[in-house]
Amino acid sequence: MLGTKSRFGNFLFWWLFFVTILNNICFAHLLAPAILSTKLQLKADTIEYVGFPQSALNGTEVEIRLRCDDDLDLTFQVQYVIRSSPCDKEFFDASRHIQVKDLLNFYFEREWEIPPGYDYTKFLFYKSRVQEFNCRHSHGILLVQEDERPRRPLEIHDVKQANSRYSKILSATTSRAEKDQHIGRRQIETRFKREFAGLNDDSLDGGTKTTLSSWHPVQKLPADGIYFLVIKFTVVKYNSFEKTAQVPFVHNLTVDVQWRSPYGHLSAIDYPLLRFYAFMWLFYTMLAIIWLICCLRYWMDILRIQFCIGAVIIAGMIEKGMFYSEYASMNEEGSTIHGFIEAAELVSCLKRTMARVLIIIVSLGYGVVKPRLGSTISQVMGVGFIYFVFSAIEAMARVSKNQIEGMKQKQLAALPLVLVEVVIFWWIFTSLISTMRVLRMRRNMVKLTVYRHFTNALCFSAFISIIFMCWTIYIHNMQRCLVDWKEYWMDTAFWHIQFCCILVVIMILWRPSRNNQRYAFTPLLDDSEDENDDDELFNTNYYAMAGLNKRTVTMGTYASVRGEESSSSKKQHEAQESDQKLQEELKWIEDNIPSTFANRLLIDDEEDREQIKLELSKML
Repeated sequence: MLGTKSRFGNFLFWWLFFVTILNNICFAHLLAPAILSTKLQLKADTIEYVGFPQSALNGTEVEIRLRCDDDLDLTFQVQYVIRSSPCDKEFFDASRHIQVKDLLNFYFEREWEIPPGYDYTKFLFYKSRVQEFNCRHSHGILLVQEDERPRRPLEIHDVKQANSRYSKILSATTSRAEKDQHIGRRQIETRFKREFAGLNDDSLDGGTKTTLSSWHPVQKLPADGIYFLVIKFTVVKYNSFEKTAQVPFVHNLTVDVQWRSPYGHLSAIDYPLLRFYAFMWLFYTMLAIIWLICCLRYWMDILRIQFCIGAVIIAGMIEKGMFYSEYASMNEEGSTIHGFIEAAELVSCLKRTMARVLIIIVSLGYGVVKPRLGSTISQVMGVGFIYFVFSAIEAMARVSKNQIEGMKQKQLAALPLVLVEVVIFWWIFTSLISTMRVLRMRRNMVKLTVYRHFTNALCFSAFISIIFMCWTIYIHNMQRCLVDWKEYWMDTAFWHIQFCCILVVIMILWRPSRNNQRYAFTPLLDDSEDENDDDELFNTNYYAMAGLNKRTVTMGTYASVRGEESSSSKKQHEAQESDQKLQEELKWIEDNIPSTFANRLLIDDEEDREQIKLELSKML
C-alpha cells in the first residue's frame, strides 16, 4: 500500500515537473504596439527596405510618416507594398527574423510569389505609386499620401494564376453594384475635393482636411488578417556641396507607421484580451464581494487561512485591473504608458507568489490538521520570497525587450524560476500525501474527503494543463503555418482561467462557517473528543461492573431465601463461591483484555453515525 502511494506521489511530481517545463518553454506573448518607429541611415545611391508586420482587423487604416533629422537638400523616393498571409509565423516568427529581413526585397518585388515552405494559394497585395520627397524645408515631418480618389483597393493574387495579373480585385469599401448606385454622390465628392484638396476620404476621422487633420491613412484593409508593410527608400539626390561643408555622409530618417482599426489601436491578436481582462476583473470583484459577505457573516470566528484567501482574491483583482488598464491605454493611445506594464507584471508576480504560498499552507494541513505552522512558516515565507524574486527577474527580462531580441537572456532568467517551481510542486504534493495519511489514521473521514476533493482538483488541473501545453506546442512550434492565429489569445487566457478555478475550489472547501474555531483547532478537538470517548467508555465499564455486582447480590439474596426454606447454610456457601468466581473472572478480563478492543466492541454502528454527523456539523 505504501509502495503504491509512493509511486503515485513520484508520478504526480514528475507530471507537474513536465507541465512546468512546458509552460516555460512556450513563448510568452507580448502586447504588440500599434505605433511603430524605426531609424534609417540614407546614403548616396542606396536602396533601403524596412518592414512592419501587424495583425489587423477589418477596416484598419495605415498611416506612414517620415521625419528628417536634418534640414538638408536630400531627395529620395518612397514606395510601399502591403501584402497579407494566412500564416502567422511567416511574418512574426522570431526564429525567422533574420530570414524575413532578407526577404524584404522578395516581398516587395515578387507580388505573385510566396516564399518557399508555404503552400497557400491566395493573398492580398497592394503596391503604391512612387512618391518623391525632399528634406529641405520639410519642417521635420513628411506625410506619405495617396492622391487617387477613391483609393485603389487591395487585390487578391492567386499564386496558381501568376500570369493573369489583376484577375480578381477585392473592393475595400463597396461592391460593384454599390459603386454604380453611388456614381452621382462620388462625382459631387470629386468636385468638392478639387475645391478643397487633401481630404481623407472616408477615413476614421470623418473625412477632415489634410491641413487640419492629424490622421492621414494611405490604405484601408478590407479583412481580418496578418499583414506585412514593406517600404522601399531610394536616394535620388545627395548634394555633394553639402558634403564638403562637413555635413555627415549619412542622413538619419525616422519612419513612423501607425495602425488604427474602428475599435482602437489594438491588433487583431490582442483585442480579445481587452474584453477578457475586463471580464476577469469583474469576476474577481464578484468573488471579493462574496467572500467579504461570508466573512462579515461569521466575523467572530474568522480563521487565518481565510484572511490569506481574501488577500489572494484582492491581489488577483488588482492584477486584472492593471492589465485591463494597460490594454485599454494601448487601444486608446496606440502606445503603452512608460513603466506601467512593468508594474502590472510585478503585481502579477506578487499574486502568483501569494497563490503558491496559500496552496502550500493548505497542503500542510494548516487550519485542519495543524492549528499553527510553527517553524515551518519561516520556510514557507523563504520559498515565497525566493519565488517572487526569480519571478520578477523573469518578468522584467520578458517585457524589457522585443520578442525577437534577447532570447538567450530570457531563457537564462527563466531557468531559476523553473527550479523553484519544481521545488514548490514537490513540497505541495508530498505535504498533501502526508496530511491525508494523518487524517486516514485518525479515521477523520470528513476532513479526509475535503483533502481528497482538493487533491483531485489539483490533479485534474495538471492533467488539463498537460493536454493544453501539448496542443500548444504542436500548433505553435511544430506547424509551419498557423492558420488559427485568432485563437492565439487563449495561450494567455488559459493560465488565468486555470488559477481562477483552483481559487474557487479553495474558496468552496475553506469557506467561513459557524463552526470556524472548532474547525481551526481540529487536533485539540480530536484529542479531547477521544479522551471524552475514553471516559464515557470507562464509565460504561464501571456501570457494567456495578450492574454485575448488583446482579450478584440479588442472586445471593435469592439463594439465601431458598436456603432458609431447605438447607440455608449449604446454599449460601455455594452462592458465595459462585460470586467469588464471577469476581475473579471479571478481574481477569479487566487485566488481560485491552480497553481499546473492548471500546470497539461496545461502540455500535449507531454511535459511529452520530460521530460522523458531529464532524459534518463542524464543516457547515
